[in-house]
Amino acid sequence: MSLNQVLLGILSDGPATGYQLRQVIDRDLVGLWRADQSQIYRSLTSLVRDGLVSRSTIVQTDRPSQHPHTITEAGKAELRDWLAEIPESVPPARDPLLLRVWFLGQVDPDLARRTLAVRRKDLVALEAELATQAHGEWPRSSDPTDALRYAARAHRLAHIRTDVAWIDATDRLLASLNAPNPAANSESERRDKG
Repeated sequence: MSLNQVLLGILSDGPATGYQLRQVIDRDLVGLWRADQSQIYRSLTSLVRDGLVSRSTIVQTDRPSQHPHTITEAGKAELRDWLAEIPESVPPARDPLLLRVWFLGQVDPDLARRTLAVRRKDLVALEAELATQAHGEWPRSSDPTDALRYAARAHRLAHIRTDVAWIDATDRLLASLNAPNPAANSESERRDKG
């Protein structure tokens, strides 16, 4: 999956400028996709070059001209083809956090706990943002687009909550490794006295 496919999906809802595309990604795709403005404009350039998107200009006298982009018939076909592909059943294993956690034990458990605390803080903020969009109850609308967009957010929210629970459990495990073990201490005291 690439940003090009994300942009084609957004543009299938209607024309948008690069700035508007960024707003949609930041507002509606929070937790699902991220892209900065320069990435969006690079992707739009390639989509226009490939004939998947057209670009027009709206001249404005009181402010800079706008350049809305519109998905073409070729772009709609490309989007349909991508949507018809069956995604990998298990995404490729490339999780920078988990890889870091794998090796952090060689350095310092406290560093691992700090790393996990930073990730937890970010996830909790993202969870709060997604929870306000999800509204807690499945939509009763007959519109499949609304229902599926809600389902995507609900799935991401469930994963975030699972990740937070995993971080909490891992933190408790690391804290217990640093805690003194009273049973081991009393055993060593008995051996010293005996």
